[in-house]
Amino acid sequence: MIDKFRYTHSVVKHFPTVISKLKPSVFPEANTKLVSNSAFISNNSIINTQTMVKYLNQEEAINVDLELFNEYKFSVDQLMELAGLSCATAIFHCYKSKPRKNVLICCGPGNNGGDGLVCARHLKLFGFDPAVYYPKRTDKELYHNLTLQCTNMDIPFLDILPNENDINTNYDVVVDAVFGFSFRPPVRPEFEK
Repeated sequence: MIDKFRYTHSVVKHFPTVISKLKPSVFPEANTKLVSNSAFISNNSIINTQTMVKYLNQEEAINVDLELFNEYKFSVDQLMELAGLSCATAIFHCYKSKPRKNVLICCGPGNNGGDGLVCARHLKLFGFDPAVYYPKRTDKELYHNLTLQCTNMDIPFLDILPNENDINTNYDVVVDAVFGFSFRPPVRPEFEK
């Protein structure tokens, strides 16, 4: 059985130095701070992250991005690098002991797709075998450069999305980097598969 991995869920766990410095108002649940890779302090209680995972909802993710852009002056490519590395690091920690390490990364045309391209690059460096499905590309230089980096690292780009049977047979993990937190239905025809 393959695992579908959404990179956004791992950002909080793997980048405590960035997230822990954000204002408490970013998270509506208030009084929740990441203090290390292994513990949260919430309402003055320590909670082990081995049993607790913090997921950001759409509003929280938007607030984190806005604060990182506006107050901390992060650029889009810096945030892509952090998100892609975070995803690759989480996959590495979860699947490093697996004998086969084939990962399919499905990328969309926006920033989420850029995160996926960065993830592919780092997974290759971590000893995994990523393949990228990137059906709708953009002309922006940043994405062209990310694509070129993957190509130069011999990361294959698939022309068609494998069918469900092929995915289950050939890949151990699927990374969904198609849509980000700003997605609004309906799904456009080129992404309906």
